[in-house]
Amino acid sequence: TVSGITAENKVYDGNTDATLSCTNASFDGRIGNDELTVTAVGTFAEKDAGANKTVNITNLTLGGSSANNYKLADNGQQGTATASITAKLLTVTAENQTKDAGASHPELTFTADGLISGESFTGTLSRGEGESVGTYSITQGTLSAGGNYTINFTQGTFTIQRDLNLSLGADRKWAT
Repeated sequence: TVSGITAENKVYDGNTDATLSCTNASFDGRIGNDELTVTAVGTFAEKDAGANKTVNITNLTLGGSSANNYKLADNGQQGTATASITAKLLTVTAENQTKDAGASHPELTFTADGLISGESFTGTLSRGEGESVGTYSITQGTLSAGGNYTINFTQGTFTIQRDLNLSLGADRKWAT
């Protein structure tokens, strides 16, 4: 009977694979100083971030120079361990935007690094209130990637400028 296999904490990666530590495994029934090692497969019961998650330990395989003298009592199953999956850090940067006064608003966009393939953001960025010529901060607003992520957000700048392409009309001319 093998015991003492532990699971290691990990950062959210979108899958249930778990890394096990078998170095402190103990072998009930080992005789004397027989050399035994063990390997096993670990699988989190679910992929989402959280503390003290169940890890199923299966496919135990004996190794070491004395392995041929032993048979696993539990058919290669140890049971479970616990480990945590911490939220993955995303780096999100708001892209600077500019518009002419009175023009329609451009879409507030961002770049992101670290999102797992196939997963997406919800919500939108926001900007400071106002329509006067000037600069406004672009903030995270309601942008989220869910509980499996922590966002490190860098604000952008939204600039409203005077429209330099105004028409003067047919009866007006620029002074030279």
